[in-house]
Amino acid sequence: MRVIKGQAPGQVFDLRPRNADCDTAFATSLKSVNDGLHEKWREPSTVVHNTTRIQHVLRHALSTLELRYRDGGAADNKAGN
Repeated sequence: MRVIKGQAPGQVFDLRPRNADCDTAFATSLKSVNDGLHEKWREPSTVVHNTTRIQHVLRHALSTLELRYRDGGAADNKAGN
């Protein structure tokens, strides 16, 4: 388990969205990941190369989601998103 900056030992953050705007953003982010995976998998290359690209797409998506939801979407709400 990764420790998020400011996290106390043993503290667990609830990364679920807290309102409808966050729910929509979360669903959109997941759809983007899914679309990216399908697009990358169709490229004519080796399985190893595709696996590496999928891992890269997933790492980027998870990083983005972690930053967006570690504070319950408060940063997005302040920005009016």
